[in-house]
Amino acid sequence: MADSSHAGPHPDPSEPPAGEPVRVHSIQEEYFFLMVHPCTCGGPWFPRAQNLRQTSAGLADEVRAQCAKCGTERTFSFALPGEGNLDRIAPIREINPTAEPSAALDAAEWMDLARFYLERIERLKSPTERAQSLLDARGCLEEALKFYGPGDDGPPPGALWS
Repeated sequence: MADSSHAGPHPDPSEPPAGEPVRVHSIQEEYFFLMVHPCTCGGPWFPRAQNLRQTSAGLADEVRAQCAKCGTERTFSFALPGEGNLDRIAPIREINPTAEPSAALDAAEWMDLARFYLERIERLKSPTERAQSLLDARGCLEEALKFYGPGDDGPPPGALWS
């Protein structure tokens, strides 16, 4: 298991303890979390409904999703920064404006996402879609690099838990 300085709040963030939300920095990070944590059948999650609200602990978001392969429905609970202020939600494409590594996705998952976005560029027809895919790949790579310290040649302890 990863050390507490870089690890998520539990060993497998895709299955948090009952009642405990997955800690994310943005709505975009929630979307990426759903991409890399498929249904048990292997199918991708398709968000159906979202309930973003203020709580005494900050911002909470519940995303009801359905598996595109088997039809299973599941609700994912996320905790976001913002000190309970819905007006302080990051812009839609912003992943994490802080230097803090993700607690929801590890370095390998961010690298997998970066690779996904780079590989799809050739298949996209629109220059705008290609540019957005490149920006998404860059953002995911930047998130992976937040796990590394100065002089690290490889993933440090705590950067991998998936």
